[in-house]
Amino acid sequence: MAILETSKFRIRIDDLGNDNYRYASWSVKKKMTDTPDLIIEKGKFFADGTGGNHHYEFIKGNFRYECHFIVLGEKNSPPAKLIIYQSEKEILSQNAKIVSRETKSLIQMN
Repeated sequence: MAILETSKFRIRIDDLGNDNYRYASWSVKKKMTDTPDLIIEKGKFFADGTGGNHHYEFIKGNFRYECHFIVLGEKNSPPAKLIIYQSEKEILSQNAKIVSRETKSLIQMN
C-alpha cells in the first residue's frame, strides 16, 4: 500500500495480488475514512529502468491515471507525481509527497 498526497488529492494504491492494483482517491479536504471520490481497479505496475523508479497506471473510460515514484531523479525532483491523461492528452500533472509506503516484503511478513 502507498499513500500519496498532492495539492488537491489524497491517493491510496493497494496491491490486491495477482498483478492487480487499486487506485482510490479523495479530495485533500476529505478524510480517508470517507467514501473515496474515485476507485479504479485492475491497475498495472511498471518498472522504469533499473534505478528503482516505477509507476502505476489505472484506466477508467478515456482517462489514464499514472502515479510515479521517483527514486532516482534530478536534485530537486519530487518523490512522487500524479499525471492524468484524457484521450492521451495530459490534463493534470501534480507533484506528490509519499505519506505512507509499505513494501511487498513488509506486507508478506504480516
